[in-house]
Amino acid sequence: MPEMDGEVLYQRIAETWPQLASRVVFVTAQVPSPNFAMLFGDATVPILRKPFKPNQLRRLVERMLTETP
Repeated sequence: MPEMDGEVLYQRIAETWPQLASRVVFVTAQVPSPNFAMLFGDATVPILRKPFKPNQLRRLVERMLTETP
């Protein structure tokens, strides 16, 4: 994303639409930075590492849709 990274995007979502913050999934090929975990506090934000298989994405989405936020 040219104007912001995923961490900034997540912060903006959490500030603007806090009810959606639990629905965020990070998709990355990189190892998250040490500051990454501090960003979320007690929240658990799933990370899908590239390359991934379609069934991994499907299982993650199914899990997130069945969890209560």
